[in-house]
Amino acid sequence: MMDPGNDKQAMRKTIAGRLAALTPEARAAHDASLCKQAESLEELENPRLVMGYMPLPDEINLTPFLRKLLARGILLALPRTDRECNRITAHLVDGIDGCLQSGAYCILEPAPASPQVEIEQINAVLVPGRAFSPKGYRLGRGGGYYDRFLAECPALRIAFCYEEQVVAHLPIADHDLPVDILVTPERVLRNHNSSL
Repeated sequence: MMDPGNDKQAMRKTIAGRLAALTPEARAAHDASLCKQAESLEELENPRLVMGYMPLPDEINLTPFLRKLLARGILLALPRTDRECNRITAHLVDGIDGCLQSGAYCILEPAPASPQVEIEQINAVLVPGRAFSPKGYRLGRGGGYYDRFLAECPALRIAFCYEEQVVAHLPIADHDLPVDILVTPERVLRNHNSSL
């Protein structure tokens, strides 16, 4: 039997290859389509507080959508990574441009003085991932930060990805939680077995 950790590493490598094959123009078109999908999701019409994330260069760029949330008066939190405790915490931001600093793994994040949000206050979490199954299971980068956070956070979990990141099956463990909604440029999949 193959080690599940090896399966996950192999899947990450496969997905990295698929993403690398996308042209900058294709990525930009997919990102624009995903931002429009985000704007049309009824679950994101009137949340009080959304937790987003700032993308790494090879991730979906939802930054235009995050700016629109702020413009609509919706509270936005972004994660800060604490590598010593192996966890992320949610912190309020008033803006994105010029308001963030480089944090762990070179990800833009709120300043340490940014107010921390209690997880019970969050209505929706936008969840990054390397790969997703149609049932909403996700494969992250391997640090387990979001797995630990989502296990404690009762908010609606929404992931946005390219079709190239959707795979029929993922190696999953008992602690893995599916997202409630998976959005690609071509479809919206709602997981009716999750917390919805």
